[in-house]
Amino acid sequence: MAMTRGYFLAFAFRATVTIGLVLLPACDSGTGGGSEVSCSPKASNTIATVSCSNDIVPMFQAAGCLTSACHGGEFPSSSYDLRTYESWFVSGADARRIGACEIVPGDPENSFLLEKLRSDNPRVGLQMPLERDPLTEEEIALVETWIREGAQDN
Repeated sequence: MAMTRGYFLAFAFRATVTIGLVLLPACDSGTGGGSEVSCSPKASNTIATVSCSNDIVPMFQAAGCLTSACHGGEFPSSSYDLRTYESWFVSGADARRIGACEIVPGDPENSFLLEKLRSDNPRVGLQMPLERDPLTEEEIALVETWIREGAQDN
């Protein structure tokens, strides 16, 4: 009995560690000190032509992304929270599964958010906004420009 319990405990410990490593977010919110890739916004000297508060937020509101049924409620869809500027940079469940950041300031090509907005077949999950008309190419280009300019809180 003691031998079986020992094997069980060793297996349980190994399984817990493995699950914990799989569930760790690939990107941190800038508050931790781990070796994860940082998805946090950084100060930028780039002159912004796109405003987060005047262009991006209203567009996401109009698309329904910020409703409580989507990414704006207490329990955001796919664990991707759009309620605060800082939370936009914390990867949701789909991005974590592939080790991606939702938004990589200055690097739209590696920003998973753009893949989710653009592709009708993203690597993980479904095209956003879900069950609504996709954003137009002009709207997606605006998000891309905002990210390229450093995804500033302006």
